[in-house]
Amino acid sequence: MGLRRYLDPIEEQHLGAAPTHVAEYRGAVEHRYLRQAFELLCLRHPVLRGRVETGRHGSLLYVEPGHQPEDIRTRGDYEVLLRHAFGPWNPAHAMARLIHVRENGGGFVALRIDHAIVDGHSLRAIFDELWEIYAETVRGIETSIGPGTSLPRSPQDLLAERWRSLPDRFPLAQQEDWHRVPPHQGYIRFDERDTAALLTAARDHGTTVHALIAGSVLGTQCAHGSRTSAPVPMICLSPVNLRSRVIPAVTATETTALVKIHKAELAVRPDRAPYATGRELKAQLESAIAGRELLSPAELSMVLSALPDSPLDPRFAIAQVSNNGHVHARLERFTEPRFLGFSSAVDLISDAFPIYSVFTFRGELSIRYLFPSNRFSAEEVAQLTESLSGLLRSSCGAGTGLRG
Repeated sequence: MGLRRYLDPIEEQHLGAAPTHVAEYRGAVEHRYLRQAFELLCLRHPVLRGRVETGRHGSLLYVEPGHQPEDIRTRGDYEVLLRHAFGPWNPAHAMARLIHVRENGGGFVALRIDHAIVDGHSLRAIFDELWEIYAETVRGIETSIGPGTSLPRSPQDLLAERWRSLPDRFPLAQQEDWHRVPPHQGYIRFDERDTAALLTAARDHGTTVHALIAGSVLGTQCAHGSRTSAPVPMICLSPVNLRSRVIPAVTATETTALVKIHKAELAVRPDRAPYATGRELKAQLESAIAGRELLSPAELSMVLSALPDSPLDPRFAIAQVSNNGHVHARLERFTEPRFLGFSSAVDLISDAFPIYSVFTFRGELSIRYLFPSNRFSAEEVAQLTESLSGLLRSSCGAGTGLRG
């Protein structure tokens, strides 16, 4: 009998959503070696070979000997990649897929993995491992990878064991009121010079990059959705990765997700400086982490169902902003292939609020944005993100060009 366990409620709420993590490269990638590296990766992490069978007792994650996820190799451009990233997905068939799209002089390599078995932190770590195995394979270095003998730990069990805090106050079932929809998505990108200016501005104003960007997000949404110049109540959600905050610490792939949420309640005016909002948010966040007063994803639906009355259009009253820091540092040294950058193609999100995610690669900062397509038009998203880019650049004295 293969490895098996039931998904816990944290994992189950993400089942069937399958984001695709993408690297754009220049140079040559030998697909036969890439496929071999992927097979070794799946040997090390058997959860990637898993499937899910959902029945009356729950969603059973299981790994059968001999089952291998598929790989896709084709020629084309980024649009071809997106067709595979947004194609049909069935966890009963597979939980992971390798995608390689080649074009003249380079191409794209992506991993599409079900969100029930990875979060952003573990997906990036697995992606780094794929390329490190590939590099050894190309050089003819015999790997010492042995078969993994277990599935990742349940995040619910790990949180109960290592993050002692108040129990969840609301049942997970409340989140069923939310709907999954395709997002409007894209990136605001800063070059190395403008990224340095942003870091300096945050430091000089006594805040962090995360808090400065969050303050700018709230200010932008307030300006677009408010019908008054008076302060309006707004909420900013900040996911907190707990892997390094528990004792003993948890490795990237030891569990499928280990995240709590901080909810900051702030009074925002359209003309309020983003630094002021950012400093207030930073203070609330640090206090909540120190006191372990963070929310589980299960509690968000009840929190959001009780938003205060406000003249602000409710679509703009809340946002989620996360900062993933410096990503894929191990891949910066690669020269063949050379990685130009990374992106994520997200197939489905909850329609509860806009999501912004910040990361830096090779000294250049990117802000990924996701807006529920049933609540925001493409035109509104374009206006919001252009305003956000302009506010951030003017706040830190950076250039004014928007790179998508």
